[in-house]
Amino acid sequence: MRVIYCDEIDYFISLLADDFTDEHVKFKFVYSDKSKLREDMISKLNDEVIYSSIEINEIMVGADVVFVKMTESGKVKPAHLDKTIKYNKTNIVSLEFNQLGLIKHIRRHHG
Repeated sequence: MRVIYCDEIDYFISLLADDFTDEHVKFKFVYSDKSKLREDMISKLNDEVIYSSIEINEIMVGADVVFVKMTESGKVKPAHLDKTIKYNKTNIVSLEFNQLGLIKHIRRHHG
């Protein structure tokens, strides 16, 4: 089962430009290295997901950018913590694309 998820992670990473930025604005955290992003995504597979839901509320499309407003809810026990985390937040994600159609900048605005 884990191999399937790794294939999906690799596919996601293939959509990123070589010089991409994945920015979590609220937490002032940035990824710009595909191998580190992949490593962290794979480690998240060890988390226990009790439930998870994403509802897309709105999508706005421009020439080289997409904005997605979504409500995320769930209950997760991260592998590195002794407690579960419950959340229900509305977040906005922007995806900027380069001339090849690859994602060059992701901005995650957490609610």
